Amino acid sequence: MKKKKFPQLDTKRLFLRKLEKSDWESISYLRSDKIVNQFVKRENADTKQKAIKFIEKTKLKIKNDQLFYWSITLKEDEKMIGSICLWNFSEDEKTEKSDMI
Repeated sequence: MKKKKFPQLDTKRLFLRKLEKSDWESISYLRSDKIVNQFVKRENADTKQKAIKFIEKTKLKIKNDQLFYWSITLKEDEKMIGSICLWNFSEDEKTEKSDMI
């Protein structure tokens, strides 16, 4: 079976692309916010090592069709400013799962 190409998306202002190792600083910033992490059960990424570990884990799950994860950038700047993730796909596509990445 041929592997599907990762879907990159764009709008007038934004580009949604694959997560890259070079995004580690943005990942670290986004996943280490103490206020946000009060409400989201996840490991923080407050070091370069933790951020890269998260990126590698995420890229493996993308490769294994377990999730989609887009880095959001402005079209005129490649720097990651946010992210969107879809995961917990059920086999019947009707049931919601509850674990987090």
